[in-house]
Amino acid sequence: MLNSTLNLSLSAPASYVGTIEVTIHAATANAASAQSILFSSTDTPRVPNPVPAQTVSLSNPTVTLTLGATDAENDPVTYRAVAKAYGPEYALQQ
Repeated sequence: MLNSTLNLSLSAPASYVGTIEVTIHAATANAASAQSILFSSTDTPRVPNPVPAQTVSLSNPTVTLTLGATDAENDPVTYRAVAKAYGPEYALQQ
């Protein structure tokens, strides 16, 4: 019986996050077989910097926030703000 090995290296594209199914085939002149494995590529979530509670008043109805975040892989970070207690008298400008 011959025991044969091969080293296989898998690398996902830098921007890919998800699971890839890889099928490995082994064959001789007389027979063949295959086995599938799952290869997962993950990304560490961005961590937003804390923002303290803000207060607005009739005399000062606007607040400007400086947003920041860190990313373990140094990926570019984008921001989005969503007003949860939104009424027509409020406007959120991004």
